[in-house]
Amino acid sequence: MSRWVKSLLGWVALQTGIHRLFLRNRAIIVLFHRVGLGAPGDAIGCDERKFIRFCNVFKRHFTVVSLETLLGQIRRGEDLTGHLAITFDDGYLDNYTVASRLLRERDLPACFFIATGYIGTDRIPGWDRDKEIRSHWMTWDHVRQLHELGFEIGAHTVNHINLGEAESFAMFRAPPLPEHWGVDVTPDSAIREIRESKDHLERELSSPIRFFSYPFGRRENISQQNRDAVRNSGFDCCLAAYGGTVDHKSPLYELPRIPVSNWHVSPSHFVLEAIRAQ
Repeated sequence: MSRWVKSLLGWVALQTGIHRLFLRNRAIIVLFHRVGLGAPGDAIGCDERKFIRFCNVFKRHFTVVSLETLLGQIRRGEDLTGHLAITFDDGYLDNYTVASRLLRERDLPACFFIATGYIGTDRIPGWDRDKEIRSHWMTWDHVRQLHELGFEIGAHTVNHINLGEAESFAMFRAPPLPEHWGVDVTPDSAIREIRESKDHLERELSSPIRFFSYPFGRRENISQQNRDAVRNSGFDCCLAAYGGTVDHKSPLYELPRIPVSNWHVSPSHFVLEAIRAQ
């Protein structure tokens, strides 16, 4: 089935409200990375016009809640039908200059997960270097302003390392994968990256940091050991990124998210894939 046919089916589901029947007692956690004009081959970007369309669809057809609210609903066993939370990973500058403005115009909450070692730097991670994309990061002033505007802030490690590979190194002293991009990996890398990102954010914001998201977020990047490390570091939850919807049985330290990418031709296409993902 073509993506445009899926988009049409998703549009029908939204217009008729059938999407709520398919997503009965399930919520969606959406994952964005950067918002802007985009660049050729940018797999994690969402151009501004498409992002506006996503925001408008979310506002009209879903009950958009903060991550904190969603966690409370899960714990209390409340109805999750039609609920949706918006998240961002990494800490790109356009999260502040573009996304936060468009979200505030529509009174939409969101949680921004920050890789603290990139904030205020000109570092170019491997996924951008491979596409010859120049990375632009927020400063700490931007992160503080997001927090002051009422957006949630979460931790995303210091250096965006592959936690699964860090654990493999600890167990087998295997060589680091290229995904670490020059970051030294030691047996305690996973715990250090998790805890130091939390500590740095709490110092900068003078506020508790309760949410964490796994870099890369695939199943192989997540293990019981680093789930325990997240829990023992004082986080209330941890988010993955391998797709799927959220229900009351979803583990709080591996909550699924659905990433938005250029592969989605429209918000309605995204919604249909979310329906299929359950």
